[in-house]
Amino acid sequence: MKIDFHVHSAISLDSYMQFKTILERMDIRKLNGVVIVDHNNMSEIETLNSVIETHYKDVDPKRRPLIIRGAEYSTEYGHLIVLGLRTPLEAILMCEERRYQCASVIEAARLQDAFIILAHPYRIKGKPPSDELLQKVDAIEVYNARSAYLRNHFQANALAVQAAKKYGKPIVAGSDAHLPMEVGNAYLEIDCLPEAFSLKQFAAYQTRAYGYPTHPMYECISQMYKAICQKKPGALLKNTAKLLYSLFLALNPSGRALEGLIMTYRGKDSE
Repeated sequence: MKIDFHVHSAISLDSYMQFKTILERMDIRKLNGVVIVDHNNMSEIETLNSVIETHYKDVDPKRRPLIIRGAEYSTEYGHLIVLGLRTPLEAILMCEERRYQCASVIEAARLQDAFIILAHPYRIKGKPPSDELLQKVDAIEVYNARSAYLRNHFQANALAVQAAKKYGKPIVAGSDAHLPMEVGNAYLEIDCLPEAFSLKQFAAYQTRAYGYPTHPMYECISQMYKAICQKKPGALLKNTAKLLYSLFLALNPSGRALEGLIMTYRGKDSE
């Protein structure tokens, strides 16, 4: 099955996709599943379940796509996608300046036996994740479609691949979609049927990460949308300028960013 492990809904202020739109785009891109995460927010689970029931009312529940609700928590050491929570971390942890303490997120997630993914670990140049953090997470996002050309940083995904290989970590891939046309730009192919999938068995699955670069103009557009919603003209002007600059990146020679089959993880049981 093919799952896009990183998609944002309208609950994230820089996305306008409703749950229904995400499911429609998932169907169009012929994905077998999607992981919906929002910035520091795991709310509206009941709403999502209702949308799923309506959208797939004519589909046998055992044959429906796999749709997982999680959250992407910002910390001082990067972003952590947490899946399988019983209680959202934003309900039990303190958040200062839109960030949580990394150690607190990991500790609280472990207490709930949740699954922790290090998202786009090398997105910011010069601020790589520590060896300690790479060892503590359950999986590494080796391909983030928005990281391929982000800030003209073409090595971000390649460095994530190297880290996953070095530490023998399971892998995921995600579009980091905030806009409909981005859904499915990256996905993880898993040797498992949707009805048999379990996060607890994730390390045992054989997986293959696929990805195709998302042009940086999409991030500018989503940030402009956020600025409009928050009524921040300064941020809108800044991201408009970034958008104009990002259009020039389309002139860069092809082949500089990874694309296609990015990495294969064999699974602990098959090594």
